[in-house]
Amino acid sequence: MNRTKIIFGLLPIVFSLHAQIWQKKNVGNNVYVSFPTEVKYEMKSSNGKYVGRYSSKSENCLFMVLVMSDVIPDYPNFVNLNKSDQNNIITILLDNFCKGKLMYSNSHSEVVNTKIDNCLARQLSYTAINPATGEAGKRFSKSFVVANKLFSFECWYLSDSSTSNLEMVDFYNSIQIK
Repeated sequence: MNRTKIIFGLLPIVFSLHAQIWQKKNVGNNVYVSFPTEVKYEMKSSNGKYVGRYSSKSENCLFMVLVMSDVIPDYPNFVNLNKSDQNNIITILLDNFCKGKLMYSNSHSEVVNTKIDNCLARQLSYTAINPATGEAGKRFSKSFVVANKLFSFECWYLSDSSTSNLEMVDFYNSIQIK
């Protein structure tokens, strides 16, 4: 009798631990991130540029990685520039990308300069309207450039809870460049 109670008492814990096993995904150029659920991928072309989108959704958050190709004009000459000039170009690219994101969403945020595995990066948090619900929700973004691709890691809250915050932290902490 006691064994049965223990087994049934442990089942919810086992299932909750299994639900928290995130899957690591290579999203290009040896950039890895973990998602909480099955990942969907689609590629779109816009003005001759390709954008790949990896997406995954939990009960609390929508997670996306946008991968934009050919973001640095004249890339063959870019790789021959000194590191300082390369960083200046990447800085301008990231700053303009973040400004465009905020203009598009009609939001305001301080853009924070940071690094991810020694790559220049930008992060921001802002509020934007969810087109599906019409409700304002928290959004978070981290972006950086590897080779000739811009990676934008997005987390949109579907509910404003401590669980949403934990999932967002897990998502961003899982980013690796190998």
